[in-house]
Amino acid sequence: MNASIRFVVRSGMPLASLLASRLGSAIGVVPTLWIGVVGSVATVPPVLTVDRVLAESGSTPHLERP
Repeated sequence: MNASIRFVVRSGMPLASLLASRLGSAIGVVPTLWIGVVGSVATVPPVLTVDRVLAESGSTPHLERP
C-alpha cells in the first residue's frame, strides 16, 4: 500500500513542476506560489469530509466477511 501511495503522489510531481515553471514564466513567481497555496488548501475539505459522505451514502467498507 505504501508503495502504491508513493507512486501516485510522486508521479504527479514532474507534471506539476513543468506546469509551475510555465506558469511562473507567464505570470510571475509570487502569483504562481499563491495559486499553489490555494490548490493545496482546496484539497483539505474533500479529505476531511470523505468519511461523512461515505457514511451518508451507505457505502462504507465492511471489515467483516459475510
